Amino acid sequence: MAKQWFEKKQRELKKRLSQRFGLRSLAFSQTQLSQWFSSVVGQRVLTEEQQCIDELLPEMFGYHLMQLSVLPSSRMFSASSTGHQFIVEPSGHIGDHCCDDESVKTPASSVIAQFEQLPIDADVIDVALLHHALDYSTHPHQLLRETTRVLIPNGHIVLVGFNPFSLLGLGHSVARLLSKSYAYRRQHLPVSRLKDWFEVLDLELVYSRRGYYGLPFNRYYSPRVNRFLAMLLPVIGGFYVLVLRKNITPMTKIQTKWKKRSVLPAWRKGVATHSSPYKKIAKEEK
Repeated sequence: MAKQWFEKKQRELKKRLSQRFGLRSLAFSQTQLSQWFSSVVGQRVLTEEQQCIDELLPEMFGYHLMQLSVLPSSRMFSASSTGHQFIVEPSGHIGDHCCDDESVKTPASSVIAQFEQLPIDADVIDVALLHHALDYSTHPHQLLRETTRVLIPNGHIVLVGFNPFSLLGLGHSVARLLSKSYAYRRQHLPVSRLKDWFEVLDLELVYSRRGYYGLPFNRYYSPRVNRFLAMLLPVIGGFYVLVLRKNITPMTKIQTKWKKRSVLPAWRKGVATHSSPYKKIAKEEK
């Protein structure tokens, strides 16, 4: 009886901790994420991220661009020259409450689906823009695997995420203990951990950049200090922007080289492979 009571209390404690500090689906926490990015610090981070994205997208060409972002109402691919651009908006999971906020509207060219199960054929997308999608996903590895599946060979992924080893990441860790906002409940995904996932999925890291070196406060921010820390300690940037390339080459059909063989037998060509009665007959005729 004592063992059963202890296991019951242990399950209840895990459930309470999960409800208090655990991650929720993007559709569930979308409203509070939009509020954080609308704050002073969020706008600073978003502005620097957009500048990095605008510098990278013009160098990537193709027909289809897909955006997976925690801000589905924001079109972050305006600098891209791809022909077809669309946004995938997160859908609610079973048991979660979807976002009912009327201020968060679905863009015209968008698809509503789960990020971990994209309704897209394999080897279709040329450029995939992941804006903090891994940070707030309950299954980030599956999300990255699904993005790699729909990407064409030699296609590119622009991955934007929060750096946990930064002043901004430290501030979010403290705020997660004190605040009940879902904006601070995210995955702990440093670049060193992501590199292991890249090797498994045959993704090559071709570009890396970090940004925002200020404190996670509305005040006490200086652009000069931000530039100084960017030159002195570039590793402690609040966010990182990674460019990945899918190194899976398409399969090409190799044609078999058939050897040319003569239809005539060897003795008719004057080649004696073994003692044959036909050879003796030919000599007698001569």
